[in-house]
Amino acid sequence: MKTREKQETKKGTGCIGCLTLIVIFVGIGIINSLINPDSSSTESTTQQTISEVSSTTENSTTDKKAELEKREKELKKNAKAMDKKIWNIAQEVDASMSDLFTELQKFSDDPENANISTLYDAAKQANEDLDTCLDAANEIASESYDLYSNSLTFYVMNRQDIAQNLIWYIDNQDEKYMETVEERMDNANQLTIDLLKERSNYLEDNGFTDEEIIKILDNK
Repeated sequence: MKTREKQETKKGTGCIGCLTLIVIFVGIGIINSLINPDSSSTESTTQQTISEVSSTTENSTTDKKAELEKREKELKKNAKAMDKKIWNIAQEVDASMSDLFTELQKFSDDPENANISTLYDAAKQANEDLDTCLDAANEIASESYDLYSNSLTFYVMNRQDIAQNLIWYIDNQDEKYMETVEERMDNANQLTIDLLKERSNYLEDNGFTDEEIIKILDNK
């Protein structure tokens, strides 16, 4: 009898143990579902978020690249316009000095037979023209002061010094003015080289390639 009771007690205990395990497993399942109700849904949402962030980053990078390209294009456009203004003035200076250099060369080759009156007129005309060029050069320098515009100012001043000192030499017959003319003539070639160098540097600093610079210098 006692043996039977013991067996029934063991049997009851076993059932309780099974129920307890079932409850534990069910409880764990409920907790997991609460903690991670839909792992596949969460994974999908995470992947979607990553994709959206990646897309936003790509769009932002593209926008920045487009904005940078736009700025570079605008910079080059403005630089090319400024170069044209400066170079046009330099060409006007050369045109203004053309007749004067011709007459000055005649005077240098044969002072005794040179036509002083023609030389004087050429010097006066060049001086008047160069006044206009110097005003234009100073205006550009005030807009955008850099080595290029600065070299243009020196270029104009050098030529005007030649014209003015020739006028003073003829008016006063004082050799000191002719000495100044000779000094300015010696400097003229170097100032031309400086202007050309600064022109190339200016274009390069503003984003132009060597090939583009060559085309601009060749006026193509």
